[in-house]
Amino acid sequence: MLLRKAAQALRPGGRLVVELLNQNRVDKADSSWWFTDDTGLWGERPFLHLGERFWDAAAQTSIERFYTLDLATAELSEVVLCDQTYATGEMIRIMRDAGFATVAAYEAWDGLGLYDAGEWIVYVGEV
Repeated sequence: MLLRKAAQALRPGGRLVVELLNQNRVDKADSSWWFTDDTGLWGERPFLHLGERFWDAAAQTSIERFYTLDLATAELSEVVLCDQTYATGEMIRIMRDAGFATVAAYEAWDGLGLYDAGEWIVYVGEV
């Protein structure tokens, strides 16, 4: 397990910071959307963007699939994102089981002014 190896690699007093999506804030509704634009995150030229999102409750995972069609070249690209989520107490237990003596959880980046700060929880584990 990656967390166990990280804990073993740290010196006493060493810390590991892990940022994960806040399970309570993840959009769990299945959805799909589309839009066109001339330029932006999904392309340098006019494009058609198709997206879909699914929530796998058993795996506690959000799956997003993005298709982008370049309208000038007809090139199709696909991006898939999978976000495994954990309840805060579960993640703290996982990190402790991996060898971290203490684990602190900070919601919303502890007040840092990011537009999406509420979507994240930061865990700080110390060996």
